[in-house]
Amino acid sequence: MRSALNRKQRRGAPGRTPGQARSRASLRRLLDSAETLLRRRPYGDITVQDLAAAASVSTGFLYTRFDGRAALLEYLVDTFAQQQREQTRAFFEASKWTGVGLEQRLNRLIEQMIDSVTEHRGIMRAIWDEQWAGRASALPQGSVASVFPIPEIVEWLSECRNEIHHPSPQHAVPLALFMITNTLQVPLLYGTPKEIPENLPAMRREVLHMAMAYLQNPSPASERAAVDS
Repeated sequence: MRSALNRKQRRGAPGRTPGQARSRASLRRLLDSAETLLRRRPYGDITVQDLAAAASVSTGFLYTRFDGRAALLEYLVDTFAQQQREQTRAFFEASKWTGVGLEQRLNRLIEQMIDSVTEHRGIMRAIWDEQWAGRASALPQGSVASVFPIPEIVEWLSECRNEIHHPSPQHAVPLALFMITNTLQVPLLYGTPKEIPENLPAMRREVLHMAMAYLQNPSPASERAAVDS
């Protein structure tokens, strides 16, 4: 870390806001180019030199704004997380969901997840790569949880308790969300980009069918097996 950087800068904020229009444009180009690279390649394969070359800036320019590649990722993730929190608040606005049943909620949730993942594929893949590598603590606080806020989603789906026939809804709803997110993330984040648009309609239908079948099954396979034995 450079000693001249303050704590906020070390967490990924740009070192200083460029005062000239040209510098502002260069910074914007750097951030946009970083997102583009993340869509095409894993974060671990991208170097500072790659980031600078993609934005047509010098590595020196990058280091005047960020303390390296990790700080640039932190800034992108922090910005993305703030956007996600705002979208989450708008999505869960209570007045929208009065009288809306479980299947419609699940369908809209799946659509929202697909839209979010496909729009921010590179950043979300970087978040998940860092998380599974055990480095999520290096990302801005709350950034991982803000992608899909599970507690809020569980509470929102549980409002349709009369439509959930699983004998243990308090366990079934979080597990259904786990199945949904992981079923979507693997192909959307790591699949071939050309194949994704063609598969989306079928994927959405199958994920919805899977979640509904699980939540509305009054006798899960584990219970049937126990009874049969």
